[in-house]
Amino acid sequence: MTDDRGPAAAGPPQPASSPGTQEPGRTSASSEGADDERARGIDADASAAEMSRARVVVAVATAAVLAVALVVVTLIVLRQYRSAPAPQQSAAASPTAPGTITADGILQSFNRAFLMQSNGSGYYRLTTAGDVVSFFKQVELIEMTEDAYLRSRNPAYKAMIGTLFKGLIAHHGYDWLKNPSNDDLMWATIACLRAYHITGDRAYLSQARQTFDRTYARSWDSTLGGGLWNTTRRLDKNTCVNSPAVIAACMLYQSVHHRSYLVTAAKLYHWLRARLYDRATGAVYDHVAHSPSGSGGSSGSGGSGRGVVDQTSFTYNQGGFIGAADAMRRVTKDRRRRYYVDALKALAYTRANLTVGGILRSEISDGRNIWASAGGFKGMFVRWASIFIRDSHVRGYGAWFRRNVAAVRNHVNAAGLMNEDWPAQTGTGTLTAFSCSSAVVLLQWYPPPAH
Repeated sequence: MTDDRGPAAAGPPQPASSPGTQEPGRTSASSEGADDERARGIDADASAAEMSRARVVVAVATAAVLAVALVVVTLIVLRQYRSAPAPQQSAAASPTAPGTITADGILQSFNRAFLMQSNGSGYYRLTTAGDVVSFFKQVELIEMTEDAYLRSRNPAYKAMIGTLFKGLIAHHGYDWLKNPSNDDLMWATIACLRAYHITGDRAYLSQARQTFDRTYARSWDSTLGGGLWNTTRRLDKNTCVNSPAVIAACMLYQSVHHRSYLVTAAKLYHWLRARLYDRATGAVYDHVAHSPSGSGGSSGSGGSGRGVVDQTSFTYNQGGFIGAADAMRRVTKDRRRRYYVDALKALAYTRANLTVGGILRSEISDGRNIWASAGGFKGMFVRWASIFIRDSHVRGYGAWFRRNVAAVRNHVNAAGLMNEDWPAQTGTGTLTAFSCSSAVVLLQWYPPPAH
């Protein structure tokens, strides 16, 4: 160990010799007066030395106290900074010029506006005005960060994944089945499995397995021909729970090599394809229920025993189905290309029918949906469609996605945020995190030039 006390590490001050003590070999003074004078001089010198030492001690002690105080104040300030809500980016302070935002830049703008951090955990605001996102939205914003890491391999994004999961645990605990929404839990399973493959931390795999197994056990039955109920209320069986369940089951099969997961994935996929997918057009329908749930419901073939299908198509259901078909393609090798064709048709349907002027539509502002969640649906579509396009070497869609990128880059506001309506300029009013996340995801998969 290196001695850091300095080259002359002296011990404690030694006591001075007693006045009048004669050192060996020294001759005594000739007179009493001389002795007195010498004694007074020695006393004065000793007093001056003591005073000098005292001043040094006081100075050193004062400096030490000031240093400690500075450290304490610094730690307090840093803690308050971490605990405080992240400041919203000021348009006047750091304006983003149209057409200049990058993949890293749009994520940084998003985090400045919405991310809150405290004690090593991170959680997102619901809006720029405050509140917090739901379990489902936090999960999807974790996936947004996973997208950023897979694009860049930036270790800061890998660390942020852990920070965001800590926030999820801090708000919702480890027993996620308190959440009645089975679709939320299947998306969370996927987020955990992606984190496991990114970090190698088996805690994510363990959380994914127990979440999937318990959710499947409580949500599957043979009613309406099979499939998973969307919530514990068992009102309808939806694409938004069955598609991610297929993806998750395939990922678990690839991770732990238990054939039961492959069997489960195949069973769910074939039910989904038979009940909520139009093989002629590539449209993916929202759900099937015992009775209509509102506009968009139409009777399925086979009478009331087969239920009523809501034929509304959303981008995230198209994307989820594409992801499910692509996952089955990977694990089965798909020699007949059946899964490939299913995914390709769903992709083509989305471009032809869920766009306005070639740009993925706003699923809030076009009047088709009143859910606040819908603003983030396009990001989910982009993720799974892009994975399929990349892994299957699909051609003819890159230019279309980059046209959407151009729309986003040209319509971000000065704070670098883009709302869900990509062909329109984003304003400066209250914005929601999930709606702004779709543009962030798009640029992670189709990053524009950095200059």
